[in-house]
Amino acid sequence: MRKPLIIAHRGARGNKPENTLESFQEAVRLAADFVELDVQKSADEKIVVLHDYHWKNCCRVSDTPYLRIKNAGLKRKIKIPLLEEVLEALDNRIGIDIEIKSMDRDILTLLVRALKGHNKRKIIVSSFIHRHLVELKELLPSLRLGALMSCRPIDPLPILKAARTDLLIQHAEFVDEEYVHLLHRNKKQIFVWTVNDTEDLRRMARCGVDGIVSDFPDRARAAVEETALL
Repeated sequence: MRKPLIIAHRGARGNKPENTLESFQEAVRLAADFVELDVQKSADEKIVVLHDYHWKNCCRVSDTPYLRIKNAGLKRKIKIPLLEEVLEALDNRIGIDIEIKSMDRDILTLLVRALKGHNKRKIIVSSFIHRHLVELKELLPSLRLGALMSCRPIDPLPILKAARTDLLIQHAEFVDEEYVHLLHRNKKQIFVWTVNDTEDLRRMARCGVDGIVSDFPDRARAAVEETALL
């Protein structure tokens, strides 16, 4: 059985502040295969690495210039990076799964520009907003895309076809061995999120998933290696 990739959720957020360079560097140190991060567009058209639409009840990211967002973070001793900074810091050291949070389609043009000159073979772009994936496929046909889903559809295959991707990123609660086999029989891949409990990590490895998103990449790696020995 092939071992699943280990994807560090918002970096190694179990150990460091999420979506920060420190967290991503920790994921590298812990030998994760990928880091997962979230991006949004600021009011001045910067791609900000941040999960929440309203950050710490301070401001709506899409309505706020990056400098104000950055300063708000510094007051809380958290450095909120731009995507360009992360790409430069991690380039070729680890895979990067970029989750698009912004509803605004203008982020797609900014993202294509940001990815220029970087190794796209080590980059995945994912989103719950599947229309973004369709448009990105037109803009960058070779870019690997992932369709995020929080529930289990009756049949995931038409959804993947419509999103123009072969990778489903599914909430782990709804995944079992039969579901994984359905996808694999149809030459699709599946990552699961967010798995932190050791027994759940082992179960996902036994199911044969292609990737596991975890806040604790070292714990995930240990569980996967242990399962492979059984």
